[in-house]
Amino acid sequence: MVWAIDDEKHDSIIRYFKLDHKIELDERRMVGLHHSYHNQSYHTRTEMTEEGTLRVKAFNIESEVCNYLEDIHLIEKRMKMKRQKKKYFNDYLRGLTPYAREYLYSRYIDGSDVSVNESIEHDTMAEILEIEDAVAYMNGREPDKLIRIEDATELEFDELLDVLGV
Repeated sequence: MVWAIDDEKHDSIIRYFKLDHKIELDERRMVGLHHSYHNQSYHTRTEMTEEGTLRVKAFNIESEVCNYLEDIHLIEKRMKMKRQKKKYFNDYLRGLTPYAREYLYSRYIDGSDVSVNESIEHDTMAEILEIEDAVAYMNGREPDKLIRIEDATELEFDELLDVLGV
């Protein structure tokens, strides 16, 4: 199969089609985290150290609860961002012509060996970059400064230095 766009762009489009699966994995992580937190021992106990001595170990409420809540918060935040991306990507797909939508499904979901349509792939990648920027802003973050090769030739030297953070 010949790729008309580079592998990174191809992988980005595939990642967007797999957002449902990634959200499901995060939900499973939350359940696992919940079970492991609630199934641990809250009692004081004795343990054998590596040196062969016994020591008393107690449940450290402050650190354990804080770590648990922080982990839950991070997973929930990640799931929220993935759901936002999924919503906007699905809106984009619904707005496509039936031909373009069928092309993307055939190429990225079914894995069919279809002839590459550069225009559809370029438009889809541009939409993904816009979704990434929008979701970053919606969650109080600055979007990553990505520069595409076709845009790099139009930038002045000072602008290139700014993009590179120099």
